[in-house]
Amino acid sequence: MSRRLETDTPLAILREAKGLSREAVAAMAQEAGYSLSYDGLTKYEREEREPRVRLGLWLARLYEAEPGELWEIR
Repeated sequence: MSRRLETDTPLAILREAKGLSREAVAAMAQEAGYSLSYDGLTKYEREEREPRVRLGLWLARLYEAEPGELWEIR
């Protein structure tokens, strides 16, 4: 039985495709000098908030994606 993503936004899908948990991404971001918590990442994935440009670029590199792939253009 496959696990369903809590959210199906591009940011969440890319993280899941890399096999990373929100906890792991938050920890990696903190080690890289970014202030990112589990709750913060959740809000970004739910598109309730948008990260600063530098953090968005870091996430794109982490997920091996183009920055434009992280969010849906509406």
